[in-house]
Amino acid sequence: DFQLTPQSRLAIEEICRLTQGMPLALVLAASWMALLSPEEIAREIRRGFNILETDFRDVPERQRSIRAIFDFTWGLLEKAEQRVFARLSVFRQGFSVEAAQMIAQGSLHSLRGLLKTAVLQPTPRERRFEVHELLRQYAAEHLHSSDELDATAAAHSQYFLEFIRDRSEYIKDHRQLEALDAFQADEENIRAAWEWAVQHDQ
Repeated sequence: DFQLTPQSRLAIEEICRLTQGMPLALVLAASWMALLSPEEIAREIRRGFNILETDFRDVPERQRSIRAIFDFTWGLLEKAEQRVFARLSVFRQGFSVEAAQMIAQGSLHSLRGLLKTAVLQPTPRERRFEVHELLRQYAAEHLHSSDELDATAAAHSQYFLEFIRDRSEYIKDHRQLEALDAFQADEENIRAAWEWAVQHDQ
């Protein structure tokens, strides 16, 4: 009996963006419709993915929550892959292989392992990869509970501030389009790097 309205349509579109269309996440989000409005569900997902669970008994244990799925995936990873995965959570909007190696200290072997388990996904841009946003939040929890958060965030900030500096001269010559394309690809990384530097008086 759900009636779609212009307001609820916007909230549902946001839920789809927040979950990046992950089928199980959408099913678990929809299971809250008897209690919450689409707007409230979207707000809860913005706070974290713990709402994406169900107590339905006819659902396999591993599919009763997004966290259960992620815990299972985490358990499939080697220890080195787990550490790299956690560090990769500092990235926003994807990253290059070079950035992953420099900031997350990810070896090619570890990155290949994360690709094989679908933790990493290739993007339309060549040699760039991304982590599903819900997975990124999960990995960030592991990074925050480790002793590597500050060092990884600092490395991320330094890398992208140098990234800006090294390409600033491009704006003044015939490589303007190349520079703008690079800045656009890493816009969210640059913003996060800048904010961290300001917060830490760098």
